[in-house]
Amino acid sequence: MLSLVIVVPLSLLALRYRRFEVLLTTFSRGIQVVPSIALFGLLMGPLAILANLTPHLRQWGISGIGPAPAMIGIAAYLLLPLASAVLTGIRVAPATLVEAAKGQGLSPVAILCKLQLPLGLGVLAGGLRVAAVQAVGLAALAALIGGGGYGTLIFQGIGQLATDLILLGVLPVVALSLMVDGLLSSAQTALEGSA
Repeated sequence: MLSLVIVVPLSLLALRYRRFEVLLTTFSRGIQVVPSIALFGLLMGPLAILANLTPHLRQWGISGIGPAPAMIGIAAYLLLPLASAVLTGIRVAPATLVEAAKGQGLSPVAILCKLQLPLGLGVLAGGLRVAAVQAVGLAALAALIGGGGYGTLIFQGIGQLATDLILLGVLPVVALSLMVDGLLSSAQTALEGSA
């Protein structure tokens, strides 16, 4: 959700300004190159310093370890698939239709809401599907920095060489990934069929 809140306005800005699109794409691709555990580790130091400088952030649960670096890291990793989906989805509408809508006097917001978004919903759903499945896997890995979740069981099991504990963490993650993928795949198919 955090990624969507960030990506949607940035993508709309990127549609308007080509240089900003290049910057957004380059930045999000750069994040994808960094291994996820390294990104989580890179976030720990600055967040710890920030939490020490501003104690009220600690009251909100923001610190160098725990859910805060995990959520920020996951959101950063999802920038590329979500931004690509938004940009591609909005561009699905043929230029001739967009020009015709402008000729009819529709505002840019109306063109976006009534033409571009409805035609690009299948692509948007596909990007959301990829990002959601990726988020499930990254959330399990975030247990290494105190992010909690099923990853905690997985890594405890690995540390203790306890196969049953590993499976207790792995099976729900796999089931959740398959469920998320299946639901969003059905939504994507439905949206593509209605377009």
